[in-house]
Amino acid sequence: MPYLTGAGLRVETTGTGTSGTAFVQPAPHRAGDIVIIVLEHRTEAQAGAVNVAGYTKKVDHANGANSMQIWWRRALVDDEAAPVITHNFSDLAAWYPLTVTGAAAEGDPFNAFAVASQAAGTTMTCPTVTSTVADTGILTVVTTGANPTFTDWTNTTTSPRMVASAITVFGGLQINAAWGHKATAGATGTTTVTVSASVTATVATLAVAPGTVDLVEPATFHDSTLTVEPASAGTVALPDSQTGDLIVAVVSGTEAAKTFATTLTGFTKLRDVPSHTTWGRPFSIHTLRSAGSPSNPTITHTFGGLDDWTVAIFTVTGYLAVWQRDTAPTNTTHTPILHVETAAAVKVVALATSAIQETFTSCTFDVATGETEQEDGGAPTAKLALYTADAEEGWLGGPTWVLSGTAPLQWLSMGFAETAPADMAGGDESAGTRAVRRNPNI
Repeated sequence: MPYLTGAGLRVETTGTGTSGTAFVQPAPHRAGDIVIIVLEHRTEAQAGAVNVAGYTKKVDHANGANSMQIWWRRALVDDEAAPVITHNFSDLAAWYPLTVTGAAAEGDPFNAFAVASQAAGTTMTCPTVTSTVADTGILTVVTTGANPTFTDWTNTTTSPRMVASAITVFGGLQINAAWGHKATAGATGTTTVTVSASVTATVATLAVAPGTVDLVEPATFHDSTLTVEPASAGTVALPDSQTGDLIVAVVSGTEAAKTFATTLTGFTKLRDVPSHTTWGRPFSIHTLRSAGSPSNPTITHTFGGLDDWTVAIFTVTGYLAVWQRDTAPTNTTHTPILHVETAAAVKVVALATSAIQETFTSCTFDVATGETEQEDGGAPTAKLALYTADAEEGWLGGPTWVLSGTAPLQWLSMGFAETAPADMAGGDESAGTRAVRRNPNI
């Protein structure tokens, strides 16, 4: 069945989001994933001028300050570039990207949808839809012109879980979403959610048709090392590993160009993770499949004496299954819960960098157990901490970080599965550079 695997960075068009530019970065995704952008705008008369290049508009509902649009695209490659968006908004608007994996490989992925205006109240009721196929993913979205707290998403048929909450800095708009599953074809029934204050809203339900997905088993975390500002072209220490283990190196520095140019002997770069805020710090992820006792790699970089940067390396038995990232303007953040469709749980490894030298005091997950701090150290503006946990019930819970002060941070979390599916044959499986979560119909 389809499942939600990405939630991106919220963008506002007050102060940012110039028309004719690519100002909304899609949520992390792979080729074949369904990339979604939810738009809430305050001035419905201006909505007709919106266009998201390369995307299809699925929902367009005028409802005053709570007006909603939902745009989608089937990704052709991993982590596509941000689309050019045109609009003529002079008032506040919020844009929020999501990713769905495992949807139908061709045509419109939405088997059914419905949208409605919600009268003022403390209970939001998302409309029922009737799917014509089994094993659909059910996405419910609520947009409001205020910022109440959302709790208790309820639907006995689809069992929704909160997956996203994007609140505008100016306090005027909020986008909330939940994800559930409908095992059989037919009516979903309504989904309700309790809010802490009476608000009006726009509510929508979308049934996502399934493709084919692979179930995976959890990985095992073994060991880690952390090196602060290693010497130029020097070696860095590897954690213990056995034959077949996946060794993952994450470089984090204050400058993206230097972070992304860094190489480690024998490692394959998996991806670069840029920062999209002034306080965030970029990451570069590299992998190596251990042959038993590999030599400490030589690291080559262009960082100078005034640069702050850190390298964290850890070992797991398994394959990268899903990853997500976000930034937080303060020391504590509650992040989205992402759905990982697994036969069991996945091992979660979460890393974060702070813009100021702080002590990481804890990292907890909404749906995870066994959180353990592995490393905590780094240079003043490239502080890095690494935690691990076991996700439960097929859900990867976003981390809530607590620091000793109020420093902003950028975080990266990765879920690892123990075995790779058969359809990975022929790919660069040995380096661990292909994710388990992919649609073999592509």
